[in-house]
Amino acid sequence: MGHLIDSAAPKAFALVCIAHLSGCASVAVEAAHLAIDEVTFNRKIDAAWSGDPAAQYAVGKALCCSGDTAEGMVYNTAEALVWLCRAADRGNVDAMEKLAQIFEGDQVDGLRMIRRAISALSGTPQNRAAAYYWYLQADSAGRAAAGETAADLHAKMSLAEQEKAARYFEDAPRPCSWADLAGPYEGAGS
Repeated sequence: MGHLIDSAAPKAFALVCIAHLSGCASVAVEAAHLAIDEVTFNRKIDAAWSGDPAAQYAVGKALCCSGDTAEGMVYNTAEALVWLCRAADRGNVDAMEKLAQIFEGDQVDGLRMIRRAISALSGTPQNRAAAYYWYLQADSAGRAAAGETAADLHAKMSLAEQEKAARYFEDAPRPCSWADLAGPYEGAGS
């Protein structure tokens, strides 16, 4: 009977082990990111309140985005937008680019499989007109790649989205709130 076992069984076992380990790795990676975000928030919040744009960006990035955690740090996209906009108002180009990414619907940085899965399942709000606005702001502040991204995004936007983007450059307030991203509804803290 032992001779009937072919090489597929060990390969299947190896694949199952890899799948389990990657699941464990995802949890470990997310826990590490959570700890880093919490430390960053705690170390930078006083400087952020004092008006330091680099600290405001760090706090906004630490708070961003999606899904509450069981304990400790709570991600809060609405609050992240506030801090990122404060940093952007003070000329922080990283904050401008992060705002563009958030408004484009790319709210999770790096290899964060659990948060990406949560975002995929719950849906990710987006406002491409606002993303376009912030990419152009980043371009104006010296981030040339943001201008290229803005051009690519503009080509994909509908006429209504292009008109909405134009209004952001005219007299409309800049897009900086949860309502600009997802519209007014309950659950704005996620």
